[in-house]
Amino acid sequence: MPNQAASGGELDLKFWWRKSNAFASDPIQFLHLIGNGQAVYTNDQQPFGGGFPVSDWPSGVDLMDELPSDLPPGQYDVYTGLYEWPSLARLNVVDAGGQAVVDNTIRLGTLVLIDPAGQ
Repeated sequence: MPNQAASGGELDLKFWWRKSNAFASDPIQFLHLIGNGQAVYTNDQQPFGGGFPVSDWPSGVDLMDELPSDLPPGQYDVYTGLYEWPSLARLNVVDAGGQAVVDNTIRLGTLVLIDPAGQ
């Protein structure tokens, strides 16, 4: 994920997921942008638009998602993860050291969208 991009343009995010065991169902991915403590953008859907179910993923699969082009300039914290439907229970997430991640949410970083007109 880049640290900065122009507001109103496209932004490609690449997600690298690695599953370590089989899934009994196909979870939903969430992508949330938080600015000033408020959710500015949320997108919840099955990865690949449901066209490649998580239960069929091999190890180390890559998927790419885009953010909308109408986000206003500002600073956003970007989070993602997976959850089961309809229970909304998040799938367990561990860090590189094998330690549990708080709220099973992956913080991707901070993104600054700048006004391309300099305003």
